[in-house]
Amino acid sequence: MNKKFLTDINTIRTAIDTNKLVVFAGAGISIDAGVPSWSTLIDELKTEIEIPTGENDSLRIAQMYYNERQQKEFIDKVRTLLKHKKVSYNAIHEAIFKLNPEHILTTNYDDLLEQVIRKNSLPFSVVTKDEEFPYALNTNLLVKIHGDLNNTDFVLKEDDYLDYSQNHPLIEAFLKSVFATKVVLFIGYSFSDVDLKMIMQSVRNILGEDFQYAYLLSVDENLHFAQRDYLKKKGINVISYFDALNDMKVNQIIEYLYGNNTLCEKYYIKGEKLSETGQKLLNFITFINTYDQFNETLTGKNIIDQVYLSLHRFSEFTSLPPKFVANLFPFKTLKNETDNQYKTSIRTLNPKLFEILLKTIENDGDEIRFKPHQDLKLTESEITEFEKRLKYIIRSLNLSLIYNLHSRAKNPDSFGNFGWSDESVWLYLKTSENNDDLVSNLNRLNYKKVFELIAVLKINDNSELKADLELAYINYKLGNFKTAFFQFEEIAKKSWISEKFFTYYIAKHNIKMLRNLLWWDFEGTSKAEIIREIEDIDFDKLMANIPFIGEIEYSLLKKISDSSVLVDASTKINDFHKYVTDVFNGYKIGTHQVFSPNYPSDIEYELYKLLTFYLNNYIILDEYSEFAKVCNKAIEAIIISYATDEAYSEKLKSFNTFFFSLVVDYGDTKNIKFITKVYNVSQLKFSEKDINSIIELVNNFLNSFYNENTFLGKSIVPEKLVYNHLNNYFFNNKCIKKFNNIFLLLSGITLSKDNSNNLVNNLINFLTVENFLAHDSMNYLCSFIFKNTHLFNELSIEQILKISLRKINVYSDCNFLNTISSVIEKNNYNGIGNKELIFEILTASKSYDRRNNSTIVSLWRISDTAIKNELQIKILETLQANFDSELYTNAVYYKIIDFDRYFEKYLSEINKEKGSSQYELVSGIPRLNSLVFTNAMIFIYDLKIEKSDNRFKLLTNLNGYMEFLVNPEDFDYSKFKVEWLFIPYGRKTFHERFSNIPIIKEEIVKELKQNFKQELAELYFKYYA
Repeated sequence: MNKKFLTDINTIRTAIDTNKLVVFAGAGISIDAGVPSWSTLIDELKTEIEIPTGENDSLRIAQMYYNERQQKEFIDKVRTLLKHKKVSYNAIHEAIFKLNPEHILTTNYDDLLEQVIRKNSLPFSVVTKDEEFPYALNTNLLVKIHGDLNNTDFVLKEDDYLDYSQNHPLIEAFLKSVFATKVVLFIGYSFSDVDLKMIMQSVRNILGEDFQYAYLLSVDENLHFAQRDYLKKKGINVISYFDALNDMKVNQIIEYLYGNNTLCEKYYIKGEKLSETGQKLLNFITFINTYDQFNETLTGKNIIDQVYLSLHRFSEFTSLPPKFVANLFPFKTLKNETDNQYKTSIRTLNPKLFEILLKTIENDGDEIRFKPHQDLKLTESEITEFEKRLKYIIRSLNLSLIYNLHSRAKNPDSFGNFGWSDESVWLYLKTSENNDDLVSNLNRLNYKKVFELIAVLKINDNSELKADLELAYINYKLGNFKTAFFQFEEIAKKSWISEKFFTYYIAKHNIKMLRNLLWWDFEGTSKAEIIREIEDIDFDKLMANIPFIGEIEYSLLKKISDSSVLVDASTKINDFHKYVTDVFNGYKIGTHQVFSPNYPSDIEYELYKLLTFYLNNYIILDEYSEFAKVCNKAIEAIIISYATDEAYSEKLKSFNTFFFSLVVDYGDTKNIKFITKVYNVSQLKFSEKDINSIIELVNNFLNSFYNENTFLGKSIVPEKLVYNHLNNYFFNNKCIKKFNNIFLLLSGITLSKDNSNNLVNNLINFLTVENFLAHDSMNYLCSFIFKNTHLFNELSIEQILKISLRKINVYSDCNFLNTISSVIEKNNYNGIGNKELIFEILTASKSYDRRNNSTIVSLWRISDTAIKNELQIKILETLQANFDSELYTNAVYYKIIDFDRYFEKYLSEINKEKGSSQYELVSGIPRLNSLVFTNAMIFIYDLKIEKSDNRFKLLTNLNGYMEFLVNPEDFDYSKFKVEWLFIPYGRKTFHERFSNIPIIKEEIVKELKQNFKQELAELYFKYYA
């Protein structure tokens, strides 16, 4: 194919890809459908009237017929000759629509194009006269500039042509605007076509310098060079079917259609009832429709350049989906090739590509060296350029999670299938990490640095688009949705002007995705207006308006608009979750699995694909619940694998930093806590290296919220940039969530003192200034302290207690003080000797615990001996002056007082407060209206107080189950109900006592025989069997 031919074809392809192609269809597309040509029509008219000798003007002949026979006979004759409504469309008409034209103009009178529109429900409106323009429902138009045989005012005779401008001003204006702004392709016209010349001359006369060349597809083998030149001067570039002949006189259009193309795909279509000329026209249209403008232009380049250019067109993306990369030419050379990507490896059937990467590249991970065959005789500069391109290729592949290239296996398997070769090319190149960029600092939880950077970074004419995109994306991640919105708008304008259309699309996509988030960060009357503006964004229209977008580029943008990367990850992770759960249950009940894949590795890979695509490309989605659901499903599956029996060799042995970061960023804290409880996971194993990385992350997070002020001595003050931003509700919630997830995980990790000193100091400094944590967060913090009591010395404990005074309402839960007591007890510390601090906490606690019932006992536990004695006196004074059963039981449990001292008062109090203590049955289990009496019995059973104690007589007006609990040994079992055993359900001390009473066992067996209940059976086998 000569260069001009390919240049013209590429122009048409670009017009198709940019939605700027308009097809102008002539009579040649309908001849093989049985519609007579223009000359045949005129010849038929001539036979029925007398005309002057030598008259050959077609328009005058038609006019003469009309003048002699008048309108009705003229119209009927034309309809008959043109076989109105008696012919059907052919493959050429269908092929024209596959060119994806924005509009189709035609001088034809037949309805064959309309038939295709109706059959395939194509979004085209048909316009046959000026009056129909305002009523067109679709933006794509089929404009019949000479009218339609259904109407009586079609343009055929001389008067029609002379009065055209006056009778059809809108069609004529539309025609001229098309030629001024679109690429027009004439199909079905020949050199001798009067319509062709008249249209071009009329348009050119009006547009003048604004006129641009149109193109004409010619299948006329005898078209003379002079005739082509004549048409060119009329403004028409002829693209001839026979320009595709090679030196051997073989037509390369046919070769291409039969599979001689980059994908070895057969595109040839045999049209039904087409003449030789008609088949050539169909071939020509099919060739243009299937011609891969990008891939085919690569075939003349060396294989490295092919890969480089194929990847570089997507340079606006940092990471691509691995499967998408595997399907790019020249990795993929067969359209229907499958099984070409697995995890971090891709397979190519392109032997040249595999051989050159295997034999001419030295790669040690740090550097790439190109060692070409000596026959190539490349200069040093050429080798250097090759190496630069190779580095770009490998980095691009690595960022898309591809590290190995395989070829096809040399021999088929037993089923005749060719799999993957054992031999592979390792594609890996170390990258120098930029730890100062926004994303790196955000990933490392270094909010202090992130806010410092965004305070100075701006989007302007000199800033790089990728840096702009990162800045806007980080503002989204921080909850600055309003700022992100305006920045993405600025990026969209800037990227469109600079023709960075992928960046433009991402910016527009992100603006659309901010719609539901702007409510968090937007006030004022302009919000509703901006929301309406966002709602007008249509992803399909965006893609249609982007220039130079081909099928492959479109498919990538479609992945963004359809969230297909997320959907694919969700499907696979849900499947893996099911497999992991099945394996867990199989080993639990003893049906061991012989072999199954390494599901944790598969899950992690799916997560990497998901996160790298959205986060590396700054595509907004991860703050939406659908994204978090997928991540939490993966987290669950990973935990279940970890909990699986040790006999399963592919179970997860330990977690890593990636898992830690995943949980911190996306984890549902309460659900993770629930899952670890259900699967009995109390200890989370991490390698020493991972623990060090985790501690660094946690320290970064904690350090972000404070500064050390050394002016006039050392003091800890809030980090202003971060703290000011805590007024942002979204960011505030995010910080709470991250804190909770961090300390939930740390409560499952045993840390050593060697690598945790800074962690404790940073935690104390953080707690000194933080003002956003609530009770839930304190519970996770307490779990961490309880797990790692060895990390806290007496000084750090006292510091934390002082901090608690600042937010006594948050630290009010006695779980906090009990956690502090665990640190003291496990480390054999003497207890807190700061009397002022202890009593200050006691006084402050009155705001939430007016009777000091819980707090005073907890403070007693953490105090040294001297303060314990003072607190014991206060407890006794309180019980004497105003007895409180809760204070009494707590004091007894911790042996501050002997139970005997106030036992009578306690029983009297219980008797007053117990009420009727009725219950209702819910699924056969008693649900009590009051727990006062039951809790008292738990206290009494735990202390093993003898039933013979006469003070039990203070308990009066007892109902059946109360009498049973007070003295089960002497109870009248004719009144006994088995359901009562569920009132203290799960309390071991109760059932140990009940199990020594034979009649209770008999009653359980009787009940199970009459009315079997699973819960009762489990209770029986646990305590009574």
